Amino acid sequence: MRGLDVLQGLICPFEKGKPLDPGICARNQMCTVCSCERLSSLMKVKAAERGVWEGDALSFDRVHFIINNFCNLKCTHCYMYMNSYPAERKKNVELDILKRDIQLVMEAVDSFGVVNVFGGEPFLHPQLDEIVKEILAYDNFASMIVNTNGAAQMRDEQMENLKNNRVRLAFSNYKGALTEQQEQKVLDNFEHARALGINAQMMNELPAWNISSTLGNNQCSEEQMKAKKDVCGVKFLYVFDHRVYPCSFALSLKDLNVADYPDTYIDLDEANTPEKLRKAIKDLFARDYFCCCGHCDDLGISDKRFAAMAGEQGFSERYALGR
Repeated sequence: MRGLDVLQGLICPFEKGKPLDPGICARNQMCTVCSCERLSSLMKVKAAERGVWEGDALSFDRVHFIINNFCNLKCTHCYMYMNSYPAERKKNVELDILKRDIQLVMEAVDSFGVVNVFGGEPFLHPQLDEIVKEILAYDNFASMIVNTNGAAQMRDEQMENLKNNRVRLAFSNYKGALTEQQEQKVLDNFEHARALGINAQMMNELPAWNISSTLGNNQCSEEQMKAKKDVCGVKFLYVFDHRVYPCSFALSLKDLNVADYPDTYIDLDEANTPEKLRKAIKDLFARDYFCCCGHCDDLGISDKRFAAMAGEQGFSERYALGR
């Protein structure tokens, strides 16, 4: 039995019929929060209490709002492929686009366990605090996680709305992979965030990372892609720059201009109402496979998946465009 199952089943104080206090999640370093099936289930119950019929409910464990595609670190095995981005493709998503994307997605889906604010590095977006405020206006999710490597400049005006019981500021613990100066910056930012009253937690207790897939096309058959999707168990949403994706890999292939598979994303210019988007999401996840599955390496069953130091800095030709 996984330790996370024990935590959720025996230790977690939440249960049906009792008030949900997301501050417990934000303050509890033992719990990763983002992988919590109990939060997702409790939010489904709340949706049912609002009159959402279970057979028609549209719920996800979590949604990731990706607010930029560049970073201040150069992690070799970054699963968002930050090192692979040419300078001309790096950007912060405009606030107006983010607000529209947030509105459509939050109104189309009945419930989420967790909302992730992600990058790149979120603190490189000057309007991070307004983005957080926009998401917190919705009550169909339990907890929010803002992920940061902690080594970027973190300004007080970016953190005002992070002082919220529903929010965890999750610092990546890349000790040993960064320079002494960078590690000190992380610690200083962490202590400052806590002094401001933010639920800041230092994550990544494990010293290893997954090795990311290469980006090239493996020329898989339909049966192989179906098998990959089944093993993957995709059940999240990734939202970036007016598109909704079923996984971060599909997002990276499109945004890096490696491949454009219309079956792997929803264009929010077309699905431009909550009703249209709701149907489009259901249709997307009803697919037997995604064409991006043909690019994804079979890393899930390999011991090599855990061969890299967390936050290891550098560039690998493994992730070069056109490889």
